[in-house]
This record gives sequence, C-alpha cells and structure tokens, in this order.
Amino acid sequence: MQSYQVVLLLSILLAAICQPIKAADEPTESKITESSIRAHLKSLEEADISDAKAQKALLGSYIRFADENNLPGLEASVAAELASIEFSQGHLSVAEKLIGEFLPLARESNEANALISFYYLKSKIADRRSQPDQALTLGEQMLDLAIAANTDSKIADAYILLGQLLTRVNRYKEALSYLQKALIIVEGLDDQLGVSIVNSSIASIYGALNEQQKAIEYYQRALLYLQASGERFNESIVLFNIGLAYLILEENENAKDYLKQAMEISKELDDDLGVAYAKMRLAKIESQQGNYVLAITYLQDALPIFKKADDLRMVYVSQIALVRNFAEDGQHQKAQQMLSPLKDAAKKLNSIDFEILYFLALSESKSAAGDFEAAYQAGRNYAELLQQQHEQEKEKSLTEMRVKFDTLQKEKENRLLTQENQLKQLKLSEQQTRARVNYLIMTLFALVAIVVAILLLKQVQLRKMYKRMAMRDELTGAYNRRAIMAFARRRMLEARAEGGSFTLAVLDLDLFKQINDNYGHDVGDEVLKVFAQAAQSAIRAQDRLGRIGGEEWLYVLPDTEPQYIEVIFQRVNQQLGKVHIIGLPRDHKITFSMGVASASPKRQKLKDIIKLADNRLYRAKEKGRNQYVA
Repeated sequence: MQSYQVVLLLSILLAAICQPIKAADEPTESKITESSIRAHLKSLEEADISDAKAQKALLGSYIRFADENNLPGLEASVAAELASIEFSQGHLSVAEKLIGEFLPLARESNEANALISFYYLKSKIADRRSQPDQALTLGEQMLDLAIAANTDSKIADAYILLGQLLTRVNRYKEALSYLQKALIIVEGLDDQLGVSIVNSSIASIYGALNEQQKAIEYYQRALLYLQASGERFNESIVLFNIGLAYLILEENENAKDYLKQAMEISKELDDDLGVAYAKMRLAKIESQQGNYVLAITYLQDALPIFKKADDLRMVYVSQIALVRNFAEDGQHQKAQQMLSPLKDAAKKLNSIDFEILYFLALSESKSAAGDFEAAYQAGRNYAELLQQQHEQEKEKSLTEMRVKFDTLQKEKENRLLTQENQLKQLKLSEQQTRARVNYLIMTLFALVAIVVAILLLKQVQLRKMYKRMAMRDELTGAYNRRAIMAFARRRMLEARAEGGSFTLAVLDLDLFKQINDNYGHDVGDEVLKVFAQAAQSAIRAQDRLGRIGGEEWLYVLPDTEPQYIEVIFQRVNQQLGKVHIIGLPRDHKITFSMGVASASPKRQKLKDIIKLADNRLYRAKEKGRNQYVA
C-alpha cells in the first residue's frame, strides 16, 4: 500500500469515529460496486460539496476498493475528484501529490475523463502560482484530450478555462472567441450552470477593459440562475466579483454589501479562501475610509489562509496592503519590518505589477515616516517601472495616444532630472530646509503622475465613446447601418479575392407596427432589444448582425453553407420563444421573416445582393410570415 493510501485509510477511520451523516445517493459499504461509485462521482460533478471532510473520507474508501479489486481506471477517476476537492479548499500541494501519483494510472488505463480532470487541475494550479505560460500550455493539452474524447461538456470546460486564462494575460479577443464557443456548447446541452459560468467569464473581460457597468450586467445574469438553483459556491464567487466591480466604480457601500454576502456564503461552505478574498477587498474599502485598524484586522485574518493555500500572488498583495495600512496608522516599525523581504519576493513572482506595488508601498511608508529623500528615490523607481509597463502596452493604443504619451513621459523625465539636481544642491543646506524641499519634490512628482493618469484616462474614455457612437445602434447595441454596410463590403471583397462564398440575409419583425400601436413604443423598443440579442446569439463569431432600419436587420454571413441558414432561423425563433417581454401578453409570439441571397457571377454588387434578399423577404411575408426564403 502506497504512502498516500495510508493517509487516506487514517482519514477513513477518523471519519468513521466522527460518524458523518451520509448523503442519500452515497452507496453503503455493503453496496459498493464500480457502477455505484461512478454514479456517485457523476452526482458530485453536478453539485456543491456540502461536507468536504466526509466526502474526502468516502472517496478514500473508494480508492481502497478500486485498488483491492484491480480497477485502475476507477481508481484514477476517484483520485481526480478527490484532487478537485483539495484544490477547491486551497490545498494545492495535496492536489499536486494526488495528480503526480494517479496521472500515470489514468494514462495506463486510458481513463479519458480522469486525464482531462488532471490536466484541468494542473492548469489551474499553475495559474494560481503565477505561471501563465505553463497554465495556458496545460489548458491547451486539456482541450486536445477533450476533443479526442469527443465529450462536449469537457470541451466546453476547456474553452472556459482558456478564456479565463487568456483574460488574465490581457488577450481579450482570443479569450472572447473561446468563451463564445463554450456558450454555443453549453446552450446546446441546456447546461444553465455552464451558461452562468460563461456569462461570469465574459463579465471578467469587461471588467478588465474597465467597463464595470457592463461587467455587473453579465454578473447579474449569472447570479439569477445560481440563486435559483442553489449553487452556493458559484454564487459566492459571482457576488464577490460584483462587489469588486462596485469597488472599482468607487461605490463603496454597494461593494461592501456584495462582498459581505459573498463572505457569509463562504463561511457557510467552510470555504476559507473565499472568506480570505472577501476580507482582502473589505480591507481596501476600510483603508480608503481611514479605518486602518479594521483594515489591518481583515488583512491579518486573510494572510495565513493565502499562505496555507500557497497562493503566492495573494500572499504578496496582502503583505503590501498590510505595509501601507501600518504606515498610515503610524506603526512605522512594523511597516518597515514587513517591507524588507518583499523586494526579493516581487522579483520571484516575475511580474512588473508586483515590483510597482513594492516601490509604491516603500515610497508611502518612507514618506509617512518623514524620510522624504528615501521616499523620493522609491517614487522615482515606481515611476520608472510604470513607464516600463506603459511601454509594454503601447502597441494596444492608437498612434495619436502613443505620441501624446511619449511627450508626457519626456516632460516627466525632464522634471525628474530637474528635481534630482535640486536635491543634490539642497543636501548642502540645513536639515530642516532639505526636508521641506524634498516634501515639495514629492508633491510635484505626485501631481505629474496624476496629470499623466488623467490625460491617459480621458484619451481612453474618448476613444471608446467615439468608437461606440460611430459603430453601434444606440437602442440595441448592434452594428448600425453604416457599420454593417462597411463590414459587408469588406467581406464581399475578401470572398471575391479568395474565391469564397458570400451570403446576406435581410430580417424583418412580423407585425411590428401593431405592437407599437397596441402596446406602445416602450414595449416596441424592448422587442427590438430582445430580437437583437436573440439574433446575435444565433450566429458564429465571423458573422455580423446590424440594424439597417426601424425593425429591419441585416445578417452578413461569409463562407456559409446553405443548410446553416435554417439553423440560424431556428435558433433565433427558439431564443425568442424563451423570452417574455413585460407589456406583451404571454401568448403573444414574436416572429420574423427573412430573405437570403448570395453573391454570384451575375450579382457582384452589394446593392444587388441586398435588393434580391429584400425581395425574398417580401416573398416570405406574402407566404404567411415567420419563415425564410433563400
């Protein structure tokens, strides 16, 4: 018997002494068979773990049963579920030990689901340990295994994982592509939990792009299902993320409310990591409001949990936050003691973000202690690292923004050089005068940094605003007429150059005028919004939807097979059938008609293709509506 199995046996004996309550679907010892164990494993995949200690003991007994009966595939599957529970509790080292011991067994027995689960956990552990490249590589290997096994639910899990990992390294376009693929699969499986997870992941992308209100909208969609279905663990995560979004928006009371809700659920579930994350963010709010003692208490509660979970990123961030709060509270000795080892720790984490946090905390603590010269030097290092970070991100900005940014950076460098010369001269002066001048230099430095930040923020806000105004329909958020026509022209030219197919579809809501006349334009506007969402959800990533008139829409469908038209039509109808619009009778069915046309040797102009699609739309209307003509 191997060393880990000895530990498991001891856990089983301990659990038996404590007499845990057994779930209804757990097989009794006398009934244990391979099929009953696999059925129980399936039930664990679809539910929150309410009593992790009892479940771990039970899984340990399953591993012993599989080992004694020479069932290596079953043994690997049970070990994968046990590793998943250990990971969810933050026991990364224990999860790694299980993976190392049972992954070879999964390979030898060709147990596909266990292999997929092990690679999923390896990727999540690498991500938790700030190893993004390794996490992505493992995630891609998981996807390959899921595709080879031809298991839709596992493929969707892999797409979601890759979407989340790519979001963390700012590759938002690729992340969104994976999440859209996942959404198609989970909707096809009618997996509402999967839909909520995808919505939550998309919300994370909007949050990373600083569109917090849009992020909150997607989080709320996910929350509705989770609260209705009793998925408490996932509910706590979404509540935490909504609180985080409100924190960024500086709506502190809303942030506190959601974070405390998340923390209470985490306490109910014995989810120590969830509690620690919530306390970490609550500490930030209390610190902003000047409640440094309470902030320190929250952080001191969270830090040992992060250490136990071996979460190096959060350990570092918690320590930096403690330093800053000790300094603000006048506990300068404690701040310096904690700060000393953090410089080397930042380098080990291999991210410029952590070094920036270090020098910012060093500057603030030195300034609070009255050591303005050291504070100034730390501030310079902080500014230089910020400059490096901006340089790394410059290719993501427009040329005009880059030019303005470079100009501001040069001005800032000139000011810093001037301040440095002043500092050297002031060193010859009396100590009191030098302290006042150093304080003035730090003030000027802070003002320059604020001006740079404000200008950059304004540029980003203006760019986003103008882009939305130029490309989007104000009511529905879909492409407007100008944008969809420009897109159609580009795709038509590409299809002609590459020899590909090019298809358009004109859509029109049936009897829309009657809805406006009978129920009002507010209800009509809601119908348009719902239709836009349904129509957008039915097409592929390379397709586009645009609003070209009041209730008239245009699909641009490059490289589209004829049979896909009917799939699109049916998907839109299915989505419309699921939605009830307030103000409309429940039995009022929203329908639409569609005309489809493709480019051909005789039809090379966009206006001719649209005209033909429009004519076919009217034929669909004449034939009784709620159909398409292609």
